[in-house]
Amino acid sequence: MDGNKRTGALTAITFLNQHGWDLKYPLNKKTNVNGLAEIIENCAAGKVSKEELMEWFENHKVLINPKGGH
Repeated sequence: MDGNKRTGALTAITFLNQHGWDLKYPLNKKTNVNGLAEIIENCAAGKVSKEELMEWFENHKVLINPKGGH
């Protein structure tokens, strides 16, 4: 990922973290690329719509402390 894509991904993760969420995404064993890098690359290449990107984030976000523990 180049600088703009890394910045965008980091900004999205930071925003989620500040609101109590994180991302959990798989490693594609065939390509050895993680799911976040894959979706960001596809988005930058115009292969993913805004709606598909939003759905990906919705499907991969997880609560940081779901039970309120430390």
